[in-house]
Amino acid sequence: MAEFIKIPFREAAIEIRFPGDARIDSWRGEFQQTIRARLPQLLVPNIQPGEAVALRHYQFTNEAQTEIVSLALNSLAYAVTEYAGWEIVRTEYLRLWTKLQEQMSIRQASRIGIRYTNLFDSDTYRYLQNPSSKSYLAAFFESSGEFELKTILKRENINFLIRIIKPENQDFLIFDLDASLLNQSTAKIEATLNRLHTIIENEFFSCLEPEFRDRILHLSEVS
Repeated sequence: MAEFIKIPFREAAIEIRFPGDARIDSWRGEFQQTIRARLPQLLVPNIQPGEAVALRHYQFTNEAQTEIVSLALNSLAYAVTEYAGWEIVRTEYLRLWTKLQEQMSIRQASRIGIRYTNLFDSDTYRYLQNPSSKSYLAAFFESSGEFELKTILKRENINFLIRIIKPENQDFLIFDLDASLLNQSTAKIEATLNRLHTIIENEFFSCLEPEFRDRILHLSEVS
Protein backbone atom coordinates (compact mmCIF):
# COMPACT_ATOMS: atom_id res chain seq x y z
CA MET A 1 0.00 0.00 0.00
CA ALA A 2 1.29 3.44 -0.92
CA GLU A 3 2.21 5.70 1.98
CA PHE A 4 -0.51 8.21 2.81
CA ILE A 5 0.55 11.82 2.32
CA LYS A 6 -1.77 14.74 2.85
CA ILE A 7 -1.43 16.63 -0.44
CA PRO A 8 -2.36 20.32 -0.29
CA PHE A 9 -3.94 20.27 -3.79
CA ARG A 10 -7.41 21.85 -4.10
CA GLU A 11 -8.08 22.52 -7.81
CA ALA A 12 -6.51 22.29 -11.26
CA ALA A 13 -7.98 24.19 -14.19
CA ILE A 14 -7.26 24.72 -17.88
CA GLU A 15 -8.86 27.51 -19.89
CA ILE A 16 -8.49 28.67 -23.48
CA ARG A 17 -10.01 32.01 -24.43
CA PHE A 18 -10.60 32.94 -28.04
CA PRO A 19 -12.40 35.58 -30.12
CA GLY A 20 -16.12 35.26 -29.38
CA ASP A 21 -18.14 33.10 -31.76
CA ALA A 22 -21.94 33.55 -31.67
CA ARG A 23 -22.44 30.05 -33.12
CA ILE A 24 -21.53 28.59 -29.72
CA ASP A 25 -24.83 29.87 -28.33
CA SER A 26 -26.86 27.56 -30.57
CA TRP A 27 -24.35 24.69 -30.42
CA ARG A 28 -24.12 24.57 -26.61
CA GLY A 29 -27.09 22.19 -26.28
CA GLU A 30 -25.53 19.72 -28.72
CA PHE A 31 -22.25 19.94 -26.81
CA GLN A 32 -24.08 19.22 -23.56
CA GLN A 33 -25.50 15.99 -24.96
CA THR A 34 -22.00 14.65 -25.68
CA ILE A 35 -20.96 14.98 -22.01
CA ARG A 36 -24.30 14.65 -20.23
CA ALA A 37 -23.87 11.04 -19.11
CA ARG A 38 -20.72 11.97 -17.22
CA LEU A 39 -21.62 15.54 -16.26
CA PRO A 40 -25.41 15.66 -15.89
CA GLN A 41 -25.82 18.89 -13.94
CA LEU A 42 -26.22 22.23 -15.70
CA LEU A 43 -25.42 25.48 -13.89
CA VAL A 44 -26.48 28.61 -15.76
CA PRO A 45 -24.88 32.01 -15.17
CA ASN A 46 -26.13 34.26 -12.40
CA ILE A 47 -25.87 37.68 -14.00
CA GLN A 48 -25.12 40.86 -12.10
CA PRO A 49 -26.16 44.32 -13.35
CA GLY A 50 -23.86 45.51 -16.12
CA GLU A 51 -22.49 42.05 -16.98
CA ALA A 52 -22.67 40.57 -20.47
CA VAL A 53 -24.66 37.34 -20.25
CA ALA A 54 -23.21 36.01 -23.52
CA LEU A 55 -19.69 36.01 -22.09
CA ARG A 56 -20.59 34.11 -18.92
CA HIS A 57 -19.95 30.37 -18.72
CA TYR A 58 -22.56 27.66 -18.72
CA GLN A 59 -21.18 24.95 -16.42
CA PHE A 60 -21.65 21.20 -16.78
CA THR A 61 -20.75 19.19 -13.67
CA ASN A 62 -20.98 15.81 -12.03
CA GLU A 63 -23.20 15.32 -8.96
CA ALA A 64 -20.38 16.06 -6.52
CA GLN A 65 -19.20 19.06 -8.58
CA THR A 66 -15.64 17.74 -8.49
CA GLU A 67 -15.40 17.97 -12.29
CA ILE A 68 -16.63 21.04 -14.17
CA VAL A 69 -16.68 21.96 -17.86
CA SER A 70 -17.38 25.64 -18.56
CA LEU A 71 -18.36 26.97 -21.98
CA ALA A 72 -18.92 30.59 -23.04
CA LEU A 73 -18.91 32.32 -26.41
CA ASN A 74 -15.21 33.08 -25.97
CA SER A 75 -13.90 30.40 -23.59
CA LEU A 76 -13.67 26.70 -22.83
CA ALA A 77 -12.49 25.69 -19.36
CA TYR A 78 -12.11 22.43 -17.46
CA ALA A 79 -11.52 22.10 -13.71
CA VAL A 80 -11.17 19.25 -11.23
CA THR A 81 -10.96 19.12 -7.45
CA GLU A 82 -10.04 15.42 -7.39
CA TYR A 83 -6.68 15.13 -9.13
CA ALA A 84 -5.64 11.95 -10.91
CA GLY A 85 -2.58 13.43 -12.62
CA TRP A 86 -1.68 15.95 -15.29
CA GLU A 87 -1.91 13.50 -18.19
CA ILE A 88 -5.54 12.69 -17.36
CA VAL A 89 -6.55 16.34 -16.93
CA ARG A 90 -4.78 17.37 -20.14
CA THR A 91 -6.23 14.47 -22.13
CA GLU A 92 -9.78 15.26 -21.03
CA TYR A 93 -9.37 18.93 -21.86
CA LEU A 94 -8.01 18.12 -25.31
CA ARG A 95 -10.97 15.80 -25.91
CA LEU A 96 -13.36 18.67 -25.11
CA TRP A 97 -11.31 21.12 -27.16
CA THR A 98 -11.46 18.80 -30.16
CA LYS A 99 -15.28 18.80 -29.98
CA LEU A 100 -15.22 22.61 -30.04
CA GLN A 101 -12.68 22.74 -32.86
CA GLU A 102 -14.68 20.38 -35.04
CA GLN A 103 -17.53 22.91 -35.00
CA MET A 104 -15.78 26.29 -34.76
CA SER A 105 -12.28 25.87 -36.28
CA ILE A 106 -10.64 28.26 -33.84
CA ARG A 107 -7.16 29.16 -35.11
CA GLN A 108 -6.07 31.76 -32.59
CA ALA A 109 -6.34 31.84 -28.80
CA SER A 110 -6.34 35.16 -26.98
CA ARG A 111 -5.18 33.37 -23.80
CA ILE A 112 -4.13 29.82 -22.88
CA GLY A 113 -3.85 29.29 -19.15
CA ILE A 114 -3.36 26.66 -16.44
CA ARG A 115 -4.05 27.27 -12.77
CA TYR A 116 -3.35 25.17 -9.70
CA THR A 117 -4.77 26.09 -6.30
CA ASN A 118 -3.30 24.54 -3.15
CA LEU A 119 -4.32 24.90 0.47
CA PHE A 120 -1.75 24.43 3.21
CA ASP A 121 -3.20 24.07 6.71
CA SER A 122 -1.52 23.77 10.10
CA ASP A 123 -0.59 20.16 9.31
CA THR A 124 1.03 20.94 5.96
CA TYR A 125 2.80 24.28 6.57
CA ARG A 126 5.87 22.23 7.42
CA TYR A 127 6.06 21.06 3.81
CA LEU A 128 6.94 24.59 2.66
CA GLN A 129 10.59 25.58 2.71
CA ASN A 130 11.41 27.81 5.66
CA PRO A 131 13.66 29.71 5.39
CA SER A 132 13.00 30.04 1.67
CA SER A 133 14.93 31.55 -1.22
CA LYS A 134 11.58 32.57 -2.71
CA SER A 135 10.84 36.18 -1.77
CA TYR A 136 7.09 35.59 -1.67
CA LEU A 137 7.44 32.64 0.74
CA ALA A 138 9.95 34.50 2.87
CA ALA A 139 7.49 37.38 3.16
CA PHE A 140 4.78 34.97 4.33
CA PHE A 141 6.96 33.36 6.99
CA GLU A 142 8.03 36.78 8.25
CA SER A 143 4.42 37.89 8.63
CA SER A 144 1.88 37.23 11.35
CA GLY A 145 -1.88 37.28 11.09
CA GLU A 146 -3.66 38.15 7.87
CA PHE A 147 -1.49 38.05 4.74
CA GLU A 148 -2.05 38.60 1.01
CA LEU A 149 0.57 38.84 -1.71
CA LYS A 150 0.48 38.79 -5.50
CA THR A 151 3.67 38.27 -7.49
CA ILE A 152 3.90 38.53 -11.27
CA LEU A 153 6.87 36.82 -12.91
CA LYS A 154 7.97 36.53 -16.53
CA ARG A 155 9.42 33.25 -17.78
CA GLU A 156 10.39 33.84 -21.40
CA ASN A 157 7.03 34.97 -22.83
CA ILE A 158 4.96 33.20 -20.17
CA ASN A 159 2.97 35.28 -17.70
CA PHE A 160 3.23 33.66 -14.28
CA LEU A 161 1.03 34.88 -11.45
CA ILE A 162 1.51 33.65 -7.88
CA ARG A 163 -0.96 34.48 -5.12
CA ILE A 164 -0.55 33.74 -1.43
CA ILE A 165 -3.49 34.45 0.85
CA LYS A 166 -3.86 33.80 4.57
CA PRO A 167 -7.26 35.04 5.76
CA GLU A 168 -7.55 36.79 9.10
CA ASN A 169 -8.07 34.45 12.07
CA GLN A 170 -7.74 31.37 9.84
CA ASP A 171 -5.07 28.71 10.10
CA PHE A 172 -4.60 27.95 6.41
CA LEU A 173 -2.75 29.34 3.45
CA ILE A 174 -4.00 29.50 -0.15
CA PHE A 175 -1.15 29.05 -2.63
CA ASP A 176 -2.33 29.81 -6.15
CA LEU A 177 -0.19 29.43 -9.30
CA ASP A 178 -1.40 30.60 -12.71
CA ALA A 179 0.67 30.40 -15.93
CA SER A 180 -0.56 31.73 -19.26
CA LEU A 181 0.38 32.68 -22.80
CA LEU A 182 -1.38 35.38 -24.81
CA ASN A 183 -2.23 35.51 -28.51
CA GLN A 184 -1.19 31.99 -29.46
CA SER A 185 -1.92 29.78 -32.43
CA THR A 186 -4.09 26.77 -31.59
CA ALA A 187 -2.06 24.51 -33.90
CA LYS A 188 0.04 23.06 -31.06
CA ILE A 189 -2.25 23.24 -28.04
CA GLU A 190 -0.92 20.08 -26.36
CA ALA A 191 2.70 21.28 -26.47
CA THR A 192 1.65 24.68 -25.14
CA LEU A 193 -0.29 23.15 -22.24
CA ASN A 194 2.65 20.91 -21.36
CA ARG A 195 4.98 23.89 -21.34
CA LEU A 196 2.73 25.85 -18.98
CA HIS A 197 2.31 22.85 -16.70
CA THR A 198 6.08 22.36 -16.47
CA ILE A 199 6.51 25.98 -15.38
CA ILE A 200 3.93 25.59 -12.61
CA GLU A 201 5.18 22.17 -11.49
CA ASN A 202 8.80 23.32 -11.25
CA GLU A 203 7.84 26.41 -9.25
CA PHE A 204 5.61 24.46 -6.88
CA PHE A 205 8.16 21.74 -6.20
CA SER A 206 10.90 24.33 -5.63
CA CYS A 207 8.81 25.72 -2.75
CA LEU A 208 8.59 22.38 -0.92
CA GLU A 209 10.92 20.76 1.53
CA PRO A 210 13.06 18.33 -0.52
CA GLU A 211 11.94 15.22 1.38
CA PHE A 212 8.25 15.96 0.84
CA ARG A 213 8.85 16.78 -2.84
CA ASP A 214 10.66 13.47 -3.33
CA ARG A 215 7.85 11.55 -1.64
CA ILE A 216 5.26 13.10 -3.95
CA LEU A 217 7.36 12.31 -7.01
CA HIS A 218 7.88 8.73 -5.83
CA LEU A 219 4.13 8.21 -5.35
CA SER A 220 3.39 9.60 -8.82
CA GLU A 221 5.85 7.13 -10.34
CA VAL A 222 4.35 4.06 -8.66
CA SER A 223 0.67 5.01 -8.95
